[in-house]
Amino acid sequence: MYFSIHTKKESITWKTEKIEKCIDKTKMFLKEEKGCYKGIDFFCLLGLMKVKSWDSWNNKDYNCQETNYISIITSEDKNGKIPKQSIEIIKKLSELLSEKVLLED
Repeated sequence: MYFSIHTKKESITWKTEKIEKCIDKTKMFLKEEKGCYKGIDFFCLLGLMKVKSWDSWNNKDYNCQETNYISIITSEDKNGKIPKQSIEIIKKLSELLSEKVLLED
């Protein structure tokens, strides 16, 4: 399953350090490389990027100062439910960044 959290416009950004501190504080992710995180006990990949377009990006778009796009790839169980840890990080990031992400409970 794929989700993203992004700013209203590509030219608007968040501080990358603020997002990374939030992710690190959860202690649920390992940092694989700059801007890329992997869930420790569950499948969830996070990618922090500063992109020029919502439709054209890759994990090389990391910027240590500014982020405008977070990609979130996670799994579903056999009942189509998203892991609770994935929902938790999506909610934390959306609250931190004041962006709404619609998730079914």
